Amino acid sequence: MKKLRTILSFALLCLAISSSMAQNDPFLLTINVNQADSIIKVYSDSSNFVILDVRTPAEFETGRIETAINRDFYNSGFNDSLAKLDKNLVYLVYCHSGGRSNAASNKMRDTGFKYVYNMSGGITAWIGAGYPVVTGGTGVDIMETSMAGVQFYPNPATIDSRFYLSADTKASVRIIIYSQIGQKVSELTIEPGESGEFGHQKLSNGLYFYQVFDNEKLSQTGKIIK
Repeated sequence: MKKLRTILSFALLCLAISSSMAQNDPFLLTINVNQADSIIKVYSDSSNFVILDVRTPAEFETGRIETAINRDFYNSGFNDSLAKLDKNLVYLVYCHSGGRSNAASNKMRDTGFKYVYNMSGGITAWIGAGYPVVTGGTGVDIMETSMAGVQFYPNPATIDSRFYLSADTKASVRIIIYSQIGQKVSELTIEPGESGEFGHQKLSNGLYFYQVFDNEKLSQTGKIIK
């Protein structure tokens, strides 16, 4: 019965977001942790879904939802950090108990983010319901936009997927690839006019992140689905 209620609840969420998309209106919905877990599972293989933790970095490191990225609501640069995120993706936002995520979600809606879920009760309710968290290093922050001209294509990965530089790239770039828990799995350098692969065919299926360095300065981040 609980599983049926969860399925029906998520079906209603899908209808709501579909209606919003049809009307091209910003979508913001406050949901409980069970609904959040359903959404995470549905979007588990999607590159268009982001879990956004708006607690402080210290809170974030003590325990977070897996794959979440961190933007500190209390930081003076919070608005600027939001402006660097892709407004067309689907976001699940949470904090400690729900206050900061509610304020952040409303701010996101008001500044043009299209699809935002606010998880009520925060990480406290998530843990209280028995859902898992991960701890330790913060992993790789993947969501900021940039002017760098590197693309991994096709993505999700196939046997033919490679990194490509844009035509206007004038210098070589170094690319480091990480697992979703922040472990380095590969590195390569690409020269202008060339493409490159990093042996992803040998990696297990899952989510990977990459960082692009131009003259040893981080210029781009991205996600690979295999």
